[in-house]
Amino acid sequence: MITQCKPRHRHQEFLGFLRQIEKFVPEDLDVHLIVDNTCTHKHAKVRAWLAQ
Repeated sequence: MITQCKPRHRHQEFLGFLRQIEKFVPEDLDVHLIVDNTCTHKHAKVRAWLAQ
């Protein structure tokens, strides 16, 4: 389990969290995220990162 608690909840922090997951989780494993419906998780930069 990977968790983070940040003082701010912007797309920049969320992208950092996604990059940490990418770095530490082996590629052969599936990753499931549970996130709320805030605009942070739907930001254009987050969507672009996920599309890659």
